Amino acid sequence: TGTTEFTDSPTKLLIQKTDVETGAPLIGASFNVYDADRKEMVAFINLDGIGLCDLRSISSNVKSVAVNYLTTDKDGTASAFYLLPGKYEITEISAPDGYCLSSDVLSITISQTNDVTSPAVLSVKDTSRDVTITKQDIINEEGVPGATIELYDSNGNLVASHVTGEKGTTTFKKLDTGTYTFKEFVAPDGYIINTAVMTFTVSEDGTITGDTVIKDKKTEVILSKKDLTSSASLPGATITIFDEAGKVAFEGITDKNGELTIFGLKIGSYTFKETLPPNGYQLNETVFSFTIDQGGMVTGDTTITDKPTEVTLHKKDITTAAGIAGVEITISDAAGKVVWTGVTGETGDVVIFGLFPGSYTFKETIAPTTYQLNETVFKFSIDQSGKVTGDNTITDQKTPEITKTGETRSWLSTVGILVLLVASTLVFVVWKNGKKK
Repeated sequence: TGTTEFTDSPTKLLIQKTDVETGAPLIGASFNVYDADRKEMVAFINLDGIGLCDLRSISSNVKSVAVNYLTTDKDGTASAFYLLPGKYEITEISAPDGYCLSSDVLSITISQTNDVTSPAVLSVKDTSRDVTITKQDIINEEGVPGATIELYDSNGNLVASHVTGEKGTTTFKKLDTGTYTFKEFVAPDGYIINTAVMTFTVSEDGTITGDTVIKDKKTEVILSKKDLTSSASLPGATITIFDEAGKVAFEGITDKNGELTIFGLKIGSYTFKETLPPNGYQLNETVFSFTIDQGGMVTGDTTITDKPTEVTLHKKDITTAAGIAGVEITISDAAGKVVWTGVTGETGDVVIFGLFPGSYTFKETIAPTTYQLNETVFKFSIDQSGKVTGDNTITDQKTPEITKTGETRSWLSTVGILVLLVASTLVFVVWKNGKKK
C-alpha cells in the first residue's frame, strides 16, 4: 500500500524574442547554447511530440537530425527540454530579417528542482536595423523637410520612398544586411534637386557605414538694375516678384552693385517688375518673366534698364513763341538750394537729367541783351515714377527801342544845314545866269 510511482518533469529552457519598441514577437532568431560548466556547445535533437531536447540526455539510438542552435517560431519563442543541470550562456547567432544582431551574452542556471510550471525563461529584445537619412541645407546644415528620398537595394530594386519630416529626416526601418543606394527624387520647395547617388551598408549588428546625409542648395535668382544708356549698375531700385497665381513671392531693393539676389524660390515661372525706381530715374513699367527648373537653372529676363528722370524747360518770345537761346535758368529744390544752372540752346530749350523725385522752383537769372528779364518764379514736381508736372516755359518780351532827345536835335540841325546849302547853291546859280544875260 502507498505511493509506488514518481513522475518527473523535464528541465526546460524558454527563449522569447521580441521587438524592442513594439514588443511584437519575432520569428527566425537563432541562438547558440553553451554549457559553461562542461565547456561545450549544446547540440539538440528533435523528439516527436516533445520538441528539441538536449542530445546528451537522450539515448544515442534516437533517429533524428541533430542541430546546434535554437530558432524562434511564429510566436517568437524557442524551447529546449531535458537540459543537464548547470550554467549556460546563450548568444544570438542570427537575427530576424530587418533586425540587428544582439551582442549580449545571456546567462542562466538550470536546476534539478525546476518546476514545470515555471521553466527557465530568457527574454531577448532586438532593435530593428533602421537607417535614418537626413536632408540638410548645404550652407547652414539645418534639416530640410519635404524632400522625397528613394531607397534601392543592391540589385537596383526600389525598397521604399519616404519624405523627410520637420527636422529633415526620414527613417527606413527593418533593413536586411547589405548595401543600399539612395537619391533625392523630389527636392524640397525652394531647393535645387541633388542628383548624386549615395551609398551605405548595413551590417548584421545594425552598424551603418557610408552616406546618410544629402545636402541641397537653395534656388538662386539674381536680378540686375542698369542705366539704359551707360549700363551702369543702379542701386536702390525696388523690385517685386510674383508667382504664377499673381501673388507677391518676394520684394527687395537692389544693392550697391545694382543686384537683387533671391534665394529659395520654388520651382516654376515668375513675373517681376520695378515698383520704385532709384533716385533720379524714371520708373520702368515693363513686366518681365523668368523660370526656375528642377536643376535650379534660371531662364528668361534678369535685367531691368532705366532712363534718368528728364525735365525739359522752354524759353520763348512772348509775341512770336519763337525759342530764345542764351537764357540762363537756375533750378532750386524744395529747401531753396540751387541744384542746377544752365543756358538755353539754339531752340530755346534746356534738358535736365537725373533730378530726384520732389518739388522744384526755377527762374530766369540772365536774359539776352535784346530781351527783358522775366523775374517770375516757376514750379514743377517729379513724382516717384519720374513723371514731371507743373510749369516748363518762360516767356520774355523784347526790350523796347529808346531814341535820345539830344540825338534828335542834332539830326534836325544837320538837315537844316543841308537845306540851306542847297538853297544857297540854287540862288548862286540863278544870280550867275542873270548876270550873263
